[in-house]
Amino acid sequence: MPTRESELSTMYVTPAGKLGGGRFRVRMIKVCRRDGSVETDDFAIHKLLTFAGANLLIRKFAETAPKNGSTHRVTFHVRWENDAIYEGEYEMTREDANREHHIERHILDDMNYWLGNRKPEHMTAERYASILRENPVVVNECREMLETLVIGDEE
Repeated sequence: MPTRESELSTMYVTPAGKLGGGRFRVRMIKVCRRDGSVETDDFAIHKLLTFAGANLLIRKFAETAPKNGSTHRVTFHVRWENDAIYEGEYEMTREDANREHHIERHILDDMNYWLGNRKPEHMTAERYASILRENPVVVNECREMLETLVIGDEE
């Protein structure tokens, strides 16, 4: 996927046409903390079955994130019942210990970027439109994923 001018991380999606009909729920979410203290923080790959479980883990990780406003990276890999995949990187702060829906919000923000609904403030409208035109496959994949996948634990 081409590099883009946004604060969103890279995503990898299932090729268009593979998703099938209906709405599919999450099968598994893998979460791994990438930054922190080697002596005290958990860097294992955690396998969870729900968004709620993954978000609870991120809230727990956030309790030891820096107090100065810096971020720690958390990577995640979501697989749905139809084998659609989304991979992302979450920039976790200490404040995330009190927030909800980290992964769902990340996915929806990224997809809304690609659907033309979330232009970054620093980007001109012309540049944003150009990026969307240059990436029709990603735009179509995001549209199809939003139509066919349950992003969250409830429908």
